[in-house]
Amino acid sequence: MKKIIQNSWHSVAKKTTSMWMWFKKLGLWKKAAVIFVVLVLLYIIKSVTQGQKQPRYITTKVERGNLVELVSETGNVSSGGRVNIYSPTNGVVTKLYVQNGDTVDTNDPLLEVQSTATEQEKANLYASYTNALASLKTAQQNKLTLQSQLETARKTILDTQSTQSYLDYKRSVNANNPDTGRPYTQEEIDSKTSARTIAQETFAAAEKKYLEADSAIAAGQASVQSTYLAYNATQNSVLKATAPGTIYNLAVQTGDTVRALLSTNASTLSPIVVVAQGDSAYVVSVDLNEVDIAKVKPGNPAEITIDAVPQKTFPAIVERVNTFGHDEAGVILYTVYLRLKRADPAIRPLMTANVDIEVAKKENILLIPNSAVKPYKGGKAVQVLDVKTKQPVFVPVTIGLVGIEKTQIVSGIKEDTEVIAALQNGQVTRSNNTVPGGQ
Repeated sequence: MKKIIQNSWHSVAKKTTSMWMWFKKLGLWKKAAVIFVVLVLLYIIKSVTQGQKQPRYITTKVERGNLVELVSETGNVSSGGRVNIYSPTNGVVTKLYVQNGDTVDTNDPLLEVQSTATEQEKANLYASYTNALASLKTAQQNKLTLQSQLETARKTILDTQSTQSYLDYKRSVNANNPDTGRPYTQEEIDSKTSARTIAQETFAAAEKKYLEADSAIAAGQASVQSTYLAYNATQNSVLKATAPGTIYNLAVQTGDTVRALLSTNASTLSPIVVVAQGDSAYVVSVDLNEVDIAKVKPGNPAEITIDAVPQKTFPAIVERVNTFGHDEAGVILYTVYLRLKRADPAIRPLMTANVDIEVAKKENILLIPNSAVKPYKGGKAVQVLDVKTKQPVFVPVTIGLVGIEKTQIVSGIKEDTEVIAALQNGQVTRSNNTVPGGQ
């Protein structure tokens, strides 16, 4: 036996020496090619060998702990409680009474504007205003005239109806016409009927004109308002606060030119100052879908982060929840309003806010990582390693609250059970094996 081994060793050594001599005689490029082929073969052998190994699982124990269910969405800091104020005059700012951050009450002066209109412009606009007033008075007087005509037409209808009723009564008892002493002729009957029809048509026409008079008055009132604003824009003015609050967005300084707010520029003109309630920047609004809105109630605690205010978290509370939703691109959304519990001067209206609302909380419950919960036969399950086969098997479970990282286990497995959270490559293989209940 020893001799056979020695012969085999000498044979291998001889072949190895022969191969080495052959390799040394090869050119540089051929040597490189041989080395490359050998490396590829070694890689393939290694991959096949590793593929035959059993997968390695990341497991975790079912543990007790506390869990909070959150509803998360992005919203904005409220811009409510603000009043936009525009200049009533076309002119130049000559004096400022306030600066950003000042607190004002209603009717406090904000700034003065001196008109740049010429005397001719003032006269023309005043003439337009007085003409509009005259037209409005004419329309109002016309309505009174039409009302009188309407009442006359109404009385005529009542008279013709009374005459028709008297005629119908006389004919029903075969009585003669008191005016002629003879039975009513067809011509007399038709005359009474025609008079009633004409009275009804006259009343309808009078009523139509009377109702149309309201449109003429409304147009006259609009014309008076428009021409008054245009004329007023030629007068020097002191701009006053129309509501109490804090001054924001003061857009002018002394010497700046401003334009009055008129119907012709209402859609493009920006306010020259904004007055807002002091706490308007501490309300956040967020829109939730139909599923999430059912979980949220006034009083729910929340945490809010503001993109523009990094590294800060603001506690808040749900203040109001809308009952009626609104349609956005076919999706029904419901607005929720939250109030921050503490103020921060860095927070400004319309900033983007990330909202986490606490809608449920449970303590001392069984918890596992979310990654351990798998869909299984229309329900949920976890995977455990079979004691004998060391293969993963499904265990059906009932789950409760689902948090950001953990899920509540209501039934199916017990505390301290080892469950598979993932493979080392991040996936858990599916198995056809099933355990009816947790061990």
